[in-house]
Amino acid sequence: MAKFIEFNAKSLCKLGDFEERFNELVAFATRDCLDRPGMEKPREILVKIKLTPDKTDRANVLVSTQLSGKRPVQPIDEYRMATNAACELSFQPAFPMEPDQSDMFGDGEEAA
Repeated sequence: MAKFIEFNAKSLCKLGDFEERFNELVAFATRDCLDRPGMEKPREILVKIKLTPDKTDRANVLVSTQLSGKRPVQPIDEYRMATNAACELSFQPAFPMEPDQSDMFGDGEEAA
């Protein structure tokens, strides 16, 4: 017969692939800190544990765990986009705030 393990903070790593996923999130957050040291907001790793009564057996409890990570938003430059009658948007990649500006090559494509 298999040995029972008490559920506590130490035994979390025994649940499925919890330990592997946790380590991946730590590595991801660490890499983001190293890649973006100027971004001072903290990176977060969240562990959520839900306990629900087991409707089929009142002597048991259903336990589910969730892991998630959060890192600061990576903003991308704002673009002013022109509209047309069909409500389509268009922009000039080389001139983000000037959608009507023509590019140097006049062909609508950026140089390779």
